[in-house]
Amino acid sequence: MTKHEIETLEMLAGRREEKRGAMVLMCLDYLRRHGYCTPGPNYAITSAGLAVLAERDAGGIADAGEAEVP
Repeated sequence: MTKHEIETLEMLAGRREEKRGAMVLMCLDYLRRHGYCTPGPNYAITSAGLAVLAERDAGGIADAGEAEVP
C-alpha cells in the first residue's frame, strides 16, 4: 500500500484531517475496490481497513518505497 493510501485510511479512521482532491479520490477508489472502505459519497473505513491500520501500527506493514527490515 502506498503512503497516500495509508494516509487516506487514517483520514477515514479520524486520525488525520479530511482532505479532498484527485489523489484522495484515486486512493478512495483503490481502497473501495479492495474492501478497505465503503462506496461513496459517504466513504467509511471497513473492518478490513481497520485491520490494515492495526497491523501497520504493530509494525507489520511498511509504506511502499520503505525498506522492510528482516
